[in-house]
Order: sequence, then C-alpha cells, then structure tokens
Amino acid sequence: MGLPRNIRQDLELIEAAPFEDGSPRWRLHDPAANRFYDLGYLEVEILRELRADPSLEIDSATLAKTIAERARVMCNSQQIEEFVEFLLDNDLYWIEGERALDRRKALRKPRWKSLALKIWRQYLFLRIPVLHPDGLLDRLLPWTSWAFRPRTWWILAGIWVLAIYLTSRQMDYFLNTFVGYFTPAGLVYFGIAVILAKVLHEFGHALAARRYGCSVRAMGVAFLVFWPILYTDTTDAWRLRSRRKRAMIGAAGMIVEMGVAAICLLLWNFVPDSFLKNILFMMSTTTWLMTLLINLNPLMRFDGYYILSDLAGVENLQDRANAMGRWWLRERLFGYGRPAPEQGLRWLVPFSYAVWVYRLFVFFGITYIVYSYFFKALGVILAAAQVVRLLVMPIGREVRHWWESRAESQRRYRRRTSFVAAILLLAAVLPIDRKLELPAYWQARAVVTFYAPIPGQLSVLPAPGSDTVSAGSEVVVITSPDLEFQLEQANHDLRSSRYQLERTSFGAGLAQERLSLQAKLEGALETQENLQAQLNDARLVAPFSGRISDRQADLRPGDWVSRGDRLLTLVDDTAGEVVAYVGESELRALREGASGRFYPEGGVRGPQQARLVDVDGFSLEALEAIYVASTFGGGLDVRDGTEDELIPQRATYRIYLETDAPADDRVLRGQLVLDAQARSLAGMLWRQIVGVWRREAGI
Repeated sequence: MGLPRNIRQDLELIEAAPFEDGSPRWRLHDPAANRFYDLGYLEVEILRELRADPSLEIDSATLAKTIAERARVMCNSQQIEEFVEFLLDNDLYWIEGERALDRRKALRKPRWKSLALKIWRQYLFLRIPVLHPDGLLDRLLPWTSWAFRPRTWWILAGIWVLAIYLTSRQMDYFLNTFVGYFTPAGLVYFGIAVILAKVLHEFGHALAARRYGCSVRAMGVAFLVFWPILYTDTTDAWRLRSRRKRAMIGAAGMIVEMGVAAICLLLWNFVPDSFLKNILFMMSTTTWLMTLLINLNPLMRFDGYYILSDLAGVENLQDRANAMGRWWLRERLFGYGRPAPEQGLRWLVPFSYAVWVYRLFVFFGITYIVYSYFFKALGVILAAAQVVRLLVMPIGREVRHWWESRAESQRRYRRRTSFVAAILLLAAVLPIDRKLELPAYWQARAVVTFYAPIPGQLSVLPAPGSDTVSAGSEVVVITSPDLEFQLEQANHDLRSSRYQLERTSFGAGLAQERLSLQAKLEGALETQENLQAQLNDARLVAPFSGRISDRQADLRPGDWVSRGDRLLTLVDDTAGEVVAYVGESELRALREGASGRFYPEGGVRGPQQARLVDVDGFSLEALEAIYVASTFGGGLDVRDGTEDELIPQRATYRIYLETDAPADDRVLRGQLVLDAQARSLAGMLWRQIVGVWRREAGI
C-alpha cells in the first residue's frame, strides 16, 4: 500500500538551532494550529521525498531505500511509517473524500464533550485578544531602535547609579513615602503605575520580537485565576535559530521596566510634590520589584522560565524536566533499568522536583481562590474539581503506570519499595499519636483585686508584715465622716417623718398631708438604706483564704483614698488553673480526667502537671482572653470581628485543668501537652477534611 503524499502545502519548514548533540534541526510550523514540531535530518528527508511528486505511489520500503541511496541516511520501514502516523495524528496531511470524512470523525470528539473539556481546562485562564500589533510595531521600530544598542544600556546603568546616589541623600524621606501609600489614594496611584508599567513591559516583548523578524499575533488581556494580566503572543519567536535572540525577547519586558524605573527614580529626586511625583515613586519601586519577583521565577511559565530554557538550550523545559523527574523516581522505586530521557541533563531532576513542590503550593492557592470567588456550594464543587484535576489525576496516572510496568521492575527494588511503603502506611493508619499540643495560659485559681468603693479614710489595713488572710476576715475598712454625717441626717429625717405621721389624725381634710408625709418617710428610708449599703461595702472581706499581693506600699491606716484607688490583690496561691483551647476535630480525643503538662513560654517557670476537670459544651463565638491569640503572639489562629472581637478561625472549645503547683496573680502563656486517646495521622487528616467540607458546604 502506498504512502499518502498529499502533505499540506501551507506547512513551513524553518531551519532552527542544532540539537544538544550538535545534529541539525528544523522546525515544522503548522500555521493553522500555530504549532511547532522539531524534526531531525531523517524526518526532513522523509518529508522532502513525500512532497517530491504527489502523483507517484511509493511504499515505506521503497522510500527507505531511496533515502539511503540519495541522502546516505540509513532507515527502515518502521521509522517511516511511524513518522507518517505522526503527520496523520497532527492533521498535517490534506485529506479529501470519504477518507477525510472518516478521519475527521475519528479525531473529532462529541461537541458537548469538547466544550466541557475546554471549559474544564481553560476557565481559570482565559485570553481576550485586543490588538493585532504588527502594523503598529513596524511604525514604532524606527523610533525605538536606539533602545537595542549597548550604548543605551550603559547609559541606563549610569542613570541607575546616579539615581541611587541622589536617593541615598534623602533616604529617610524616601522610606517614609512608603507609609503614605497604604491609603485609598495610594492604591489609586499604585494601580495607575502598574498599568503603565505592564503596558511598557508587553510592548518591550513585542518590539524585540518584531525587531528580530517575528510576527506578534496578538496583544491583549488574560484572566489568570480571575485576575487580569496583560499578555503578548510571541510564539513566533520559535522561528529564530539564535537562542540569544529568543532570550532577549523573553527578557525585553523586564529590561524595559528596569530602564523606566531608573529614569523615574532619577526624576523623583527633582520633581516637586504632586500627582506626577507619586506615579514616579511607584514606577521606580514597587512595580519593577513585583515584576522581578514574579517574572524571573523559572518554576512557572513566565519570562524567567523561557529565558532559562533558551540560555540552557533545553526547549520544552518543563515537559522534559518532568520526564526526567518521573524517570528518576521510577528507577529509584522499581529499578526498571531504562535509559534516562535526557543524557547529560541531570540538573533537570532537582528542577522538576522544585517545580512540583512550588506548583503544589500554587495549586492550594488556586483551590482557595476558586472556592472564594463563587457562592459557597459552587465554590466547594469547583475547588473539589481542581483537587481532582491538579492532584488526584496526575497521581493516579503515575500509579497506573507503576502497575502496568510492574513486570519490568526488579525484585529487590520492589521489596525495598514495598517495605518503605508498608512502614509509611502503618505510620499513617496506626493510632500512635497520644498527645495533644494546645495553646493555653496558666493563672491562679482565684484572684481578686480590692479597690476603694468610696472616698474616705483607711481605718483597717493589713500590716506590712502580714501576707496572708483567712476567708471571711475584714481585709480593708474605709470610714467616711461625710457619709456617716449624711447617715445621721437621714436617721433624723426618718424619725421625724415617722413622728409626724403618727401625730397626724385621719381627718378627711388631712388626707393630702398624710400622703406627703408618707412619701417623705419612704424617701428618708431609701436614703438611709443607700448610705448604709455604701458604708457596709467599705468593709472589704476576703472571699477566700489567700496571700496578699501587689500591696500599695505607701498606704497606711489613717491615709485618705479616693474612690476607685487600687489597694491590694488577694491571691489563692494554693493551686493554679490552666485554660486551654482545643479544636473540634481534636475534641473526641479528650479523656475525662486526662493529665498533662503545661510549659510556660520563655522558661520563666518549669513545666507543671495539670488534670482536666471541665470542657465547655459549646464552641467559642469570640475569644475572651487575648493571651493565646495569634495577633498577640499566641498559638490560636484568630481574625478580627466586626466589633473588635477576636474570632477563632475554626470551631474551638475551651477546657479547664487544675494544677497543685503554687501560682501567683500573673498570667503565664504557654503550651499544654495533654494525654489523649490514640489517633492515627490518616484519621486526623480525614476528620479535618470532612469537618471543613461539612462546615463550608453547610451540611
């Protein structure tokens, strides 16, 4: 059977940079799909023969012989048939008639499946072309040619040095300027500066690409996880043979921003305070710093990734690194004995693992953003879909490959891997964790501070040498001559009112007078009770036996005090109390009467034994004590509420423990290590996931 000869005429064959081993390379461009395929010398010879005379029929064996005779390249029928299959799979043939219809039906997926797959893959990254800039770039190139000359770069370097020197002369003012931008107006300046910087950044890429003869297909706005960013399509740069030129296109945006930042920083030193000065400050600081932090990162497919790919001469860097990473992992786990996908590029292995770890953190960030952007039910569904797509499916494919290749693995590698996997599995499922580490604070069991309830004179006060008092004894007595005089006056009024009331007859004409005397009597009685209560409150009684602490050193019996003056503190120092906070997922692990050890923060005291005595039956709506709050350096994650409350980030319960260790009135923050029911790591993780799912899904 003859080979198909009707290769599409719109395909472009471009000579490219050699392969890593020095062999020649060509790049086949499919303009319809905007795809590039790397071809070697043999593939180009096959392609040349297939396109030579479409009217002639030729089979794979004859073609292999022809190539061997003409191009002095040895090949076989299988190599030719595999290359033809590659051309067919990528729609690089022009097929007509029933054969074309059958081929299209085989390749075309059902419309609804294709649409669903497109939404599934692209709803987090959408591109909206705004400008096809080739014409504009051609008009701009003559005016921007100076930017590509080394002399310009040296001038910009000199501007940087001068700008930094001038700024250093007023560094305090420069640094204090940052504080002024944490305002609504500052955010407006920042937004304007970012837009200007990013537009210049993208035109830097576009002008560099056009200068080296590449077409810039589109410039526009892309939405990356719902966040708008500008983009420039410079995929045509793959036409270039020079890796240096491709790297220059990738770096052009950052170079432009750095040059603009240098000029803006220099001008900032001369422009008076104004709207323009604010924009110059932003463009000389935050915008280019953000650009370097993001775009220079080679672990994501931004400018830094493509620059590294071009400078290292490793195209499709991430795919090839992933292949090396999977190969290394498979060989260490199962010892297949397969050759490395890339020879002499072992640095791709740690690079691939760095990408995996970094993308794992990015994945969790994307999942959280997806959940946050939608209403709760849809957010949970989309977040779960991202977990399946970005985590479960890749791991599942790798595990399936392990299973399908199990016959190729070596026995000693299988045994070692199985042993390690069994140990890890047992560590995950066996209930071995018997400790809870909880944020807590330790305080005396009972503490009371006495304040002067009335202004007056101290008649009773513990002597300086006496440190303890018993329950029910008078600790402080305050007398008030003014209140005592008012009390005597009230008693006199009370007796007078009673006497007048008793002497008044019950005549019909005196009814109104009796009512007036009765009201006066009730008022005198109320005044007497109030004054007597104040004098009684001035006799401060110890509610429990304890030790006197924080006595005001300058107070003596006979001294005068004002209302609200702090007098002394009484502490029950026989034992202390530990208050700790436990999450809902850990609540089940608590045991009645469980013991633990409290470790004070900072080593001010040694660890103390404690016993669980009580657990709140409801979760906290707001944190009542600031000692353990994360905003104050504690270990409990909280957020600010609407009324300056501290709200725990998750369902949290308060527990109480008693300790026999003597305590004082100081509150000691620390950590409680409490004995609990044995739990497995897998069980704890599963309960945490289920708890979050139920809470967020409203189940």
